[in-house]
Amino acid sequence: CLLVFAAAVMLRDVVLHTNVVGTADYTASKFVSGLLLLSAWRYAGAAGWNDVGWSVSAEWFAYVCFPLFVLAAPRMNKARILLMAGCALAMLAMVEATSPEHLSVSGGVARLLPEFMLGVLLCRLREAMPDYDGCVLGAVISLLVCAIAVWLAVDTLFVAGAGGLIFSLSYEKDALTRVLSVGALVFLGEVSYCIYIVQRIPQ
Repeated sequence: CLLVFAAAVMLRDVVLHTNVVGTADYTASKFVSGLLLLSAWRYAGAAGWNDVGWSVSAEWFAYVCFPLFVLAAPRMNKARILLMAGCALAMLAMVEATSPEHLSVSGGVARLLPEFMLGVLLCRLREAMPDYDGCVLGAVISLLVCAIAVWLAVDTLFVAGAGGLIFSLSYEKDALTRVLSVGALVFLGEVSYCIYIVQRIPQ
């Protein structure tokens, strides 16, 4: 996708005389950074060429540093897990508050660290609740939180709702678990990233 995007940008420069290549977001160094999946290995900011590719770089960073996340969140009781989750959301809220576009263009470790830590904490929460078998309306309530977050334009609240959704759907008791496990929906979810990663090319 990066190569196709770069070719499209260069072709646009030639045809429309836009002279984009060489400007701040379209330099050789940023191209190499994107090619090596290092574009998100910084505090925050636009990732350059195919900027939506920052998410792949962020995932790569998370996989490389996964042992550190596990060490930072060892097995613990529910109270400590919830306290750490609250701190992670507070960090994310600070990132959102200092970004002109909320979390949408804050690709980098400033966004990655608290979000991925929340994922690790969700796993720890399941381990700390061996007798809990889920809530029937958990996913519905989480979706409602996500909808309110979109209405209020508060990305951090949406992340909290999404975390609740993931946690709820991990239990078979939830009313939406079977619905969202239908093969066609799972397939669409898996291929949706193909659309996400190429969204900038038509522009």
